[in-house]
Amino acid sequence: MKKNKIIKRSVIALIALLITAVFAISYFVSWKLISPEREKITSNPKKEIGLDYEDISFMSEGNKIKAWYIPAKENRFTLVYSHGYSSNREKSSVSTYNLAPIIHKMGGNFLSYDFSGEGKSEGKTVTVGYREQEDLKNAIKEAHKKSKSPVFLYGLSMGAATTSIVAGNSNNIAGAICDSPFSNLRSYLESNLEVWSGLPKYPFQPIILNMEEKIAGVKLDKVAPQNSVKKLKVPMLIIHGKGDEKIPYTESIKIAENNKKMIQLKLFENKGHCKSLESNRDEYINLITNFINSNLNNTNKAQ
Repeated sequence: MKKNKIIKRSVIALIALLITAVFAISYFVSWKLISPEREKITSNPKKEIGLDYEDISFMSEGNKIKAWYIPAKENRFTLVYSHGYSSNREKSSVSTYNLAPIIHKMGGNFLSYDFSGEGKSEGKTVTVGYREQEDLKNAIKEAHKKSKSPVFLYGLSMGAATTSIVAGNSNNIAGAICDSPFSNLRSYLESNLEVWSGLPKYPFQPIILNMEEKIAGVKLDKVAPQNSVKKLKVPMLIIHGKGDEKIPYTESIKIAENNKKMIQLKLFENKGHCKSLESNRDEYINLITNFINSNLNNTNKAQ
């Protein structure tokens, strides 16, 4: 009898220990996901690609956002660039250094910035498209201050999701280009969280998602590009590689299906996340060049 009690207590203690461990690990991973190690800015456009630039900054929800502005003499348009998760304006798969020369050759100004909590911008957390929406809105305002030319948006991964949400609620842009976005943050993480956390789906996924909302104040359901694009007033180009192992290309299909009239979807055969420019350079450049040139005359009023 005494032996049974000891076994029972040991089992209860072990279960309690396992539950505590699961919650402790979940909390640690949740915090790491919303506060990833910052990628440092180590160079600049003049040094890397020979383009003159200005160091600029603007405010967004109390955070000073650091940015580069690369002017073009022709001043045909301005492209606002938004980077991906756990990255910055110079470290993403398609970075300022990859994209700015293409835009500059077209006669376009280029504004790239670091989201709050990343690069050189102020802020302590990354909210994967939730508060980043305000960063992008303020970047658009800054672009309009710098030039009266039409403004286009370009976003990559998390930046693409943010771009698609903001574009769906904007009347002061001419068009938007989104490379490898997710369609809905909650549903995407429910299916793919282990890609980022490195932990098995169960029991960690539901706990981590709940903690993400509480720790960072993120409302996952509010980060839903597939809903925002229903209200698009300007054209959008979505690009995705079919071999993307982090954000499946089906995420882009879900977005595009919600507004076939305003969205052009291009799927490439390449593998890797946000690798379409690297794998299909000429076609990719022609695609975005034609998209921008075709939409330069869209209504573009500064708010």
